[in-house]
Amino acid sequence: MLQKKRVAKKSISSAIALCTKLLPDHPCLRPIPNGSELIQNTLGLLKNGGSVSPALNSTDYIADRASDLSEILLLLGEIKGHIPRICYDTNGTRFTQKLFDYVKSVDELEFCAECFSDSIIPLCKDINGSHSVARLLAAARQSNFSDENGKVDAATEEKLSGIHKMLYKNFAENCVDVCRNRQGCCIIQKCLQWTPEPYFSMIIDTVLQNTLKLVNDPFGNYVVQFILDNEKELSQRGQSGQEATNYTNRTIRQMLHNVASLSCDKFSSNVIEKCLRTVSSDVRQLLVDELTDPQVLPKLLTDSYANYVIQTAIVTSSVESQFEQLRDSIMPLQNLLKNSPYGVKVEAKLARRQRASLRKQEHQKEQSRRGTAPSHFPEKNGAENVLTPQLLPGMHRIPALVGSEPLQQNTVAFSGITEEMTSVMTQPHYMPLMLQGQQALIGLQQGHSHQPFQVNIMKDTAMWGPQHSFTLFQQPKQRKTDR
Repeated sequence: MLQKKRVAKKSISSAIALCTKLLPDHPCLRPIPNGSELIQNTLGLLKNGGSVSPALNSTDYIADRASDLSEILLLLGEIKGHIPRICYDTNGTRFTQKLFDYVKSVDELEFCAECFSDSIIPLCKDINGSHSVARLLAAARQSNFSDENGKVDAATEEKLSGIHKMLYKNFAENCVDVCRNRQGCCIIQKCLQWTPEPYFSMIIDTVLQNTLKLVNDPFGNYVVQFILDNEKELSQRGQSGQEATNYTNRTIRQMLHNVASLSCDKFSSNVIEKCLRTVSSDVRQLLVDELTDPQVLPKLLTDSYANYVIQTAIVTSSVESQFEQLRDSIMPLQNLLKNSPYGVKVEAKLARRQRASLRKQEHQKEQSRRGTAPSHFPEKNGAENVLTPQLLPGMHRIPALVGSEPLQQNTVAFSGITEEMTSVMTQPHYMPLMLQGQQALIGLQQGHSHQPFQVNIMKDTAMWGPQHSFTLFQQPKQRKTDR
């Protein structure tokens, strides 16, 4: 009915009469879901985009789209003193979010900023108020008032500068407190996306200077991770005319000499893993040096959080020297891994990385023999060529698991073994480098390709213990009757 009435009287504001009656009672209507919904629907009938507010009880003005009047300004003037109380309420925050959607002119936005400037920090930490703040910050983006070329006229830019000052002036000094709040950490991430200079640099500098406080916090660590994830975009938002800042390196600089202790924490361990994935190889080397310290590595391997950091370090070690450093530091701790519930995963990561390294080396040798430049060697699935002929002379392929039913034990077949070789019963022993779902060979020396040797097997993510025996056969396709 209200919409029909609005269409019938385009030149007279039909909705303002309703607002005139509702506004004095809005503190009562606001907490009630139906009353809040009624006011939200009324917002769409109000004239917006202007810079002048009509008189409250006046209904004889022209409210067409060409006029400079704004009924949104009238509404804001009536609720200005009630903004915090409205935003703290579940239904009230829906009303304010809807209100910001209808803010179109810089004058309307300026009035909104004035209403929120004194209470924006407490609202950031409220479960309902934070939604209103996020919507207001989105409405205050400069891109909302720019032309097709991304430019803003001088008058609008000056007003936006004042608006941004009202909204962001208190964030720098309260940044850490807001970051450590469940809702506040999300608002700070929005600020890092939308805040103009100089407030952007003030906020991000405060975050980076307090990295050690934030990475251990259940919510603050997400702000640090956000910076790491969006390094490229954020580094381009610094002061104009200056060289782009590497915020990832600045973050790591704050955590150096504390990497081991941070890796043992539930929240900061996620930040360390993120650093390992995103940094360059030379910066990653600084982290690997601290992780492989003999004084702390045994604790890291058995810690419920730090072991994931070690696994990530193995996977992300793009330089062979880093992987070798990790492998050579972990190998002497084989017995420690065997008794740890996380040891199997660490061993699996080492084996997978070792397998990739061997394949890459073999491919490079093949390219060198062919006289072509080395190229990136693609990953292969399956058990082929895991152990190369250079390591095991006479062995052409990795053994395949044949089965366990015929002999009531685990049967493994090998190719490249002479027919004169007799079946040998062995007992498997633990070894540090195991291949998940595949087999690995040890004990075969150069020049002794036809001797019996030990076999260690890892299948279905679990070690086969010493109580399991198996038999070595010549060929994978031997008939059961020949066995």
